Amino acid sequence: MRILEVLPDLGRGGAEKLVCDLILRLKENNEVALLILYEEKDNSYYELLVKNGIKIYTVNKKNGLDFRAFFKVNKIIKKYKPNIIHSHRYVNLYLSLYYLLNKKQIGFHTVHNLAEKEQFGIHRKFTKWLFYHRKVKPIAISNMVEDSIVKIYGIQKEKFYNIYNGIDLRRFYSDKSVSKTENFIAIGRLTKQKNYPLMLEAFKKALQKYSHLTLTILGDGELHSEISNIIDELDLGKAVKLVGIVDDVENYVFKSDCLLMSSNYEGFGLVIAECMAAGLPVVATKAGAIVELVEDNSNGLLSEVGDVDAFSNNIIRMVEMNRNNTFNMSEKSKELSKKFDIDKCAKLYEEIFNKSLNEK
Repeated sequence: MRILEVLPDLGRGGAEKLVCDLILRLKENNEVALLILYEEKDNSYYELLVKNGIKIYTVNKKNGLDFRAFFKVNKIIKKYKPNIIHSHRYVNLYLSLYYLLNKKQIGFHTVHNLAEKEQFGIHRKFTKWLFYHRKVKPIAISNMVEDSIVKIYGIQKEKFYNIYNGIDLRRFYSDKSVSKTENFIAIGRLTKQKNYPLMLEAFKKALQKYSHLTLTILGDGELHSEISNIIDELDLGKAVKLVGIVDDVENYVFKSDCLLMSSNYEGFGLVIAECMAAGLPVVATKAGAIVELVEDNSNGLLSEVGDVDAFSNNIIRMVEMNRNNTFNMSEKSKELSKKFDIDKCAKLYEEIFNKSLNEK
């Protein structure tokens, strides 16, 4: 089976991470290539895929609507001749010409966030057109995303698939169990979605009671300067480290005791699953699919979206929790993480791809 994965770029978000891990598993039994819209070679994901023999096609798309990109994408796909096109994020607009000219082409589109948050305007319209008029089926990554697809695109659940994102358990799993909570970690793009201002304000309140706590933030994004300024304004420089993007995420996770996630919405929360595999309890908001990974008072503590005081109180509760309860939360995280194994995830994708070819 010849599979073509399609992404806008190889940024450091959950979608890109999932696609890279998925490609490396699918290539064991299939021919797999990647098509990206933007040129991007100075990237660890790019280097990893090339090192593993994955062919990467680039379109060199210009910012904004680039009509030449339609024809470049069409030419690349026509040359590669995939049995399956698997798209992600907002690329469907640029795939539309090929789908229009090749009506028998089978395609899948994984929706990596709540459908109302993933695509807007013309991008959403073309995605809906592909769902209804071409052989392109959506794939949800959580029950919340599944419900949002029904709501936004009006497609019945039995007509598409739901596959939880997978993580590399071999990379993140740890035999260590947490028994005390002092060193917190946060991982994710510095965007409005993640609501770092709430996290920092809540952490400041917790520090007023326990001044020895630390918080390490991994990630970068358009709000880097704003987040850095908030750290300075709240006088958090000694307790909070804004590290940026790192390739050895697991090493930072292994040195931490608890994950913080203050998102306004989430389609899945890949970093939660990774930290759970390392045995970290989670303090998070009840944002989207987070509630499908974190069981309140079982492997973490949850609060309502946007509630600073509740989030801060949960940080304090984790610090004050007795060692036995913290240990149990840690063990529960490791247990729950096993259902998000990337190998299981890849097998499910391969099964539905093969099924679609057999039904052709």
